[in-house]
Amino acid sequence: QAMSRLIPREITERTKQGFSAPDASWFRGESIDYINRLLRDPKAMIHDFLDRKYVTEILDDHCSGRNNRRLLIWSMLSFEWWCRSFLTDFTGTAPFQQQAREGNAVVLC
Repeated sequence: QAMSRLIPREITERTKQGFSAPDASWFRGESIDYINRLLRDPKAMIHDFLDRKYVTEILDDHCSGRNNRRLLIWSMLSFEWWCRSFLTDFTGTAPFQQQAREGNAVVLC
């Protein structure tokens, strides 16, 4: 509303649009190589919360072309980034992982 005099009415009055994962082309080539390295890494923090075999099956299913799993992969990738951002300290160690698994961590941003 504050910007209604500067922004066209068709933009200010349209329904909200949520955020979505990047399109399918983002999940090929160098990008999928990065995703595979990150999520298949034995040290990936996501494996503390999701079964490693499940993560591998989703990636294999997508990379083989059997199914388009980009939305699920985007969620796993975002969760891994979140874990690395909020469950590690500045030294790169993960002092809050155990507390997070137990539901006892307090994360302040």
